[in-house]
Amino acid sequence: MFKHVIPVLFVEDVESAMEFYTEKLGFQVSFRSEWEYHGVVRDGIELNIGKGKPNTASTQAANLYFMVDSVDAVREEFVRSGAVASSVQVIEQSYGSRELHLRDPFGYHLAFSEPQKR
Repeated sequence: MFKHVIPVLFVEDVESAMEFYTEKLGFQVSFRSEWEYHGVVRDGIELNIGKGKPNTASTQAANLYFMVDSVDAVREEFVRSGAVASSVQVIEQSYGSRELHLRDPFGYHLAFSEPQKR
């Protein structure tokens, strides 16, 4: 039985990535290893960050798609932390979701989504 999945983001500068995900996106450090491979967690969502060449090949879809309770609250938090500019807006998608999109400093496309209220 599957329990959960932990995405691994490969980046050339692990410490900068850890700083971005903790200071800008509000994750907490879950572990640090001696091999430039660390983990972060927020609200039960885990990400591992390792030293390597980023794999950001997809230009059509998000590399990571987070389901959240309030995309507006996430946007406000990320504007305050400097993760996104105040000009970045929540998008009402035709397929029934409200989304906030950003690229992290390493090229990964992150989407944060909630269902549209009916």
